[in-house]
Amino acid sequence: MHVTFSTHCFSVSYLQENHPAGQPVIDAASARPRTFCPIRYRLAHQLPALIQSLNHPKAKVWETATERNWCYSITIDDPKGPYHVFFEVRRAPKERQQWQDLNLVVESAYHEADGGGPRLKGSMAFTLLCGKIYLREPTATKR
Repeated sequence: MHVTFSTHCFSVSYLQENHPAGQPVIDAASARPRTFCPIRYRLAHQLPALIQSLNHPKAKVWETATERNWCYSITIDDPKGPYHVFFEVRRAPKERQQWQDLNLVVESAYHEADGGGPRLKGSMAFTLLCGKIYLREPTATKR
């Protein structure tokens, strides 16, 4: 499995009034520019180990309401509360399959500060999800 991380793992939505002077705007040319977030950046250093821990047979992930991404949530101590990791898993393109079978992109990861958790559907073991994607089987969870 090849894992990559998007800029959303260490940035927040850009708002000119909240953007620190002198800081570059991340993805400035895109429709959704971002601002560096020191809390997300600090927490992002834990993401490789967290993704690796999904290999545990009991690790469960949740289908998001959009049915495109998956979410893995843990409780952290600093800052205290839930930490959500959103990711997508796909089969690797044919030309990459000699190196890896699957690609996992961490789309976003953030601490839930306001108590408004993500909208999620059913859960599935991460290893089962990977197997289903590899075998091109449906991954929909119970509704």
